[in-house]
Amino acid sequence: RQVTEMGAFHRAQHPHFGEHLQTQAAADFSIYPQTAKYTPAPALGEHSREILLQHGLAPSEIDRLVRAGVIS
Repeated sequence: RQVTEMGAFHRAQHPHFGEHLQTQAAADFSIYPQTAKYTPAPALGEHSREILLQHGLAPSEIDRLVRAGVIS
C-alpha cells in the first residue's frame, strides 16, 4: 500500500492486454522530472520479419519459416 500511496505505479494501456499498472522510477528528484516514456513490450514475433530481413534472409525464406511454425 505504501508504494501505491507514494505514486510508484501508473496506469498504462497495452494494445493486447488492456489497462494495467506499471511501475515508475523508484526515486523522484524534483530537479530532474521523470521524462521516460512508457511503452509496452513488443508482442512475440512482432519484429521477426524486419529483423530477419535486416540479417539477409529473403522474404520467401521468411515466409517458409512462418508456414513451418518456426517464427510467428
